[in-house]
Amino acid sequence: MSLSRRQLLTFWRRPALLRPPGAIAEAAFLEQCLACGKCAEVCPAEAVFMQRDLGRARETPVIDPAQMPCVLCTGLLCTHACPTGALKPYPNDDPQRAVIRTI
Repeated sequence: MSLSRRQLLTFWRRPALLRPPGAIAEAAFLEQCLACGKCAEVCPAEAVFMQRDLGRARETPVIDPAQMPCVLCTGLLCTHACPTGALKPYPNDDPQRAVIRTI
């Protein structure tokens, strides 16, 4: 991969990638996530997408707020789509209680 000088010098300004709402702690998330993509499929804003990050062998769900931020949709659909519990639903699907973790 080749980076331009501008990309190289401004890399540190890039916002961190985020996990979808309800993501458990990163180490546990990586153990439990099956990389099935169901959370990305149900995201109405198309903010959640699968990406191979940090040199991992498989893709995991992320949000890039610079491309499309999470809109904390009604029902927090991604949290209910997760079959393993790597994304935990919130009581009453209250978006004000949602936690979004950085990677």
